[in-house]
Amino acid sequence: MARALAGLLFVLLVALAPAPARAASSVFDDVRLEVTPLLNGAAPYPRELVLVRIRGVYRPLINLSKLIQPELVDFAWSELGLDDLRVIEEDGFTKREFTRVIAVYPSRSGTLVIGPFVHRLSVVDGAERREIEVVSKPVELKVAEWRGPGGPDDARGWWLPARSVEVRDAWSGDPDRVPRGETLTRTVTVTADGAPADMLPPTPKLLSPGIISFLGPTSRETKITPTGPVSQVTYSWEARPTTAFPATVTEMRIPWFDTQTRKMREAVIPARRMAWAADDSGEPAPVKRAGPSALQIAAALALSFAGGAALLLWRSGAQPWRLPERAPAALTAL
Repeated sequence: MARALAGLLFVLLVALAPAPARAASSVFDDVRLEVTPLLNGAAPYPRELVLVRIRGVYRPLINLSKLIQPELVDFAWSELGLDDLRVIEEDGFTKREFTRVIAVYPSRSGTLVIGPFVHRLSVVDGAERREIEVVSKPVELKVAEWRGPGGPDDARGWWLPARSVEVRDAWSGDPDRVPRGETLTRTVTVTADGAPADMLPPTPKLLSPGIISFLGPTSRETKITPTGPVSQVTYSWEARPTTAFPATVTEMRIPWFDTQTRKMREAVIPARRMAWAADDSGEPAPVKRAGPSALQIAAALALSFAGGAALLLWRSGAQPWRLPERAPAALTAL
């Protein structure tokens, strides 16, 4: 009897003992949202492009989703196209992967914080459906202070951080053989990879001795790509020589910061020679000078007539002209 009572008591203790702790197996717990700045191994400078990847991995089925972006106080930013959605295999489960990449441009140096993103999901697992929120952790971004000449805070110039800068120079004709009296159009296009169009510099001044130029229209545009903006600006001038001798349009330089090599570089708008076209003899056409006007010709004739008349009057007053003494008889005889 005593052994029976002891056995019954053991069973009751085992039944009442707390179960060992274990990880929750709910499918709704198998979600995560990560925010990662994509850097090239160096801290960015102010106004430099930084790509930020927002990546979510979710095991439950998703009906609806909405990504809520934090207020980016210390950044300018822009979207870079559509979100990437795909199905992946991870840890033996089929999951949904969500990826969005945005471009941010820090406005100052120091340690800046990208606040948490919130992904609101309407998920379903079997017959159960509910709304959940997946929140990312805040991310700190260290922005370096520029210590060289120029830079993002230099009010005397512009700051152009880019992956590459390309210059194209085009003329409406041959600047070495400008037809007499005509004007050529020069068009320069500057393309920057990794910078929006408002970061490209203003129109340079085309000032060269022996050449007159007039500023033409300027256009800017930005193309959005998955790796950031690609922008271009087009400058134009009307130019022609002002002397009979060849002249040179001086080169123009655009400083920019190479975000790949982390060094300052210069894009060069090349110098060009301008001259009037030669005539049929092979000699440069002479500079045309304005001939005398009709009024000037008339004034010269009047002056010449007046001078001749004055000369005649002067001769008549000094020595009167008379017929010889024999002239009357000769005339009578006739």
